[in-house]
Amino acid sequence: MRRGRRSGFTLIEMIVAIVIVAIIVAATVYFVFPLRQTVDASTRAELTDIADNALQRIGRDVRLALPNSVRVTTSGSSAFVEFLAIRTAGRAAPCSRPISTRGAAPWLPCWCSRAR
Repeated sequence: MRRGRRSGFTLIEMIVAIVIVAIIVAATVYFVFPLRQTVDASTRAELTDIADNALQRIGRDVRLALPNSVRVTTSGSSAFVEFLAIRTAGRAAPCSRPISTRGAAPWLPCWCSRAR
């Protein structure tokens, strides 16, 4: 039987290939993981800024709301804040007719046709 060159690879060659692949994978994980953490941190910071802006706007709107118009209503598991903003509240028109004290509060606006 004649011994010639066999095709294939040796155990040493296979171990060297596995070590090279392991080094490449370790280097990739080592460089990609901090990049991923940086992206997560920047996303978290952006979401925090958005939430902070929303809370500041809600606080400003409630602070500028008409007094005693703020109320919280619930619908199922959701809660809503309702209020009447001062810029949409309007003013009462002065009444041109004498105010009747029977059954009517004097601070209510006049809705008579002469005031319109």
